[in-house]
Amino acid sequence: MSSILLVEGKSDKYFFEFLSKEYNLRFEIHEIGGIDNLKKALYENIDKYENIGIVLDMDNATIDERLSFVNNCLQEMEINMVLDKNFDIKEFDGVKIGCFFINPYLEEFIINISQIEKTAYRCIEHWINCFDPNKERLSDKEIKKLYYEVFKKYDICNKKERQNYQKNCNEKNLFEKMNINFSKINNIKNFLEELIKC
Repeated sequence: MSSILLVEGKSDKYFFEFLSKEYNLRFEIHEIGGIDNLKKALYENIDKYENIGIVLDMDNATIDERLSFVNNCLQEMEINMVLDKNFDIKEFDGVKIGCFFINPYLEEFIINISQIEKTAYRCIEHWINCFDPNKERLSDKEIKKLYYEVFKKYDICNKKERQNYQKNCNEKNLFEKMNINFSKINNIKNFLEELIKC
């Protein structure tokens, strides 16, 4: 059966490519370029696949808000189903559709499931706290990206690898070095297995 995972960005794509190899699961992964492109991605893929998984970051939303967003996209396409909870999977007209949300966003989630010592990451936390909250400071999005970049470059890659950072420390080959605690992501594994099960 043909299966596809719709994910927001490149980091998500690389992470789920890594998981598909790790769990020996077969599905395509399509980067939709952000949550606002979900309806377009569904429209383009609904007739091509028997199983469609939707993976979105929670960001600052609640689960109910994310579910409402996904369900509105489905309703606008006249797909008469309602996904009721995180990690839900339903069937409509021979197509299984499921969704789950990463809390709060993929980069922080990855940092949390990695068992690598996070020395540089912790230093950045202290540095960020030095800013005066009453003055102009980095946006939350800038801070999130900074945390993740420091974690990748200084906690995961060694000094020699950092000399050619773009090649050695890019996400495409980085997840294998992260020493991921797979027991923390059993819910994702179960969702993917259930989605593509015949």
